[in-house]
Amino acid sequence: MALVKTGLDAETALAMLRAYAGPASQYTLRSCEVGLDSATAYDSALAACWSDLLGRSISADETRLWLPLRMGGCGASSARTRMYAAPFAAWAAVQDQLVEHMSV
Repeated sequence: MALVKTGLDAETALAMLRAYAGPASQYTLRSCEVGLDSATAYDSALAACWSDLLGRSISADETRLWLPLRMGGCGASSARTRMYAAPFAAWAAVQDQLVEHMSV
């Protein structure tokens, strides 16, 4: 909202939020253990950002926040739904290289 207040249009602010929030949370979820409380707090903060930018109330419990754009949602990425799978995805991304390195 600070960027919008300085003159950035809301559409660009939403695009920036979408482009940053998903990858940043994915990086955090893959690089360390994130508890349910932290993931829930992140999702709530993300919903508050979307609510401010859209000018309407969106709860972190609403499906429309997490649905892809093509399905009529906001396209946000929930930390609660990815927190358990993300560490395994990080391992899967490097597993082949580790096996190759250790086999030599």
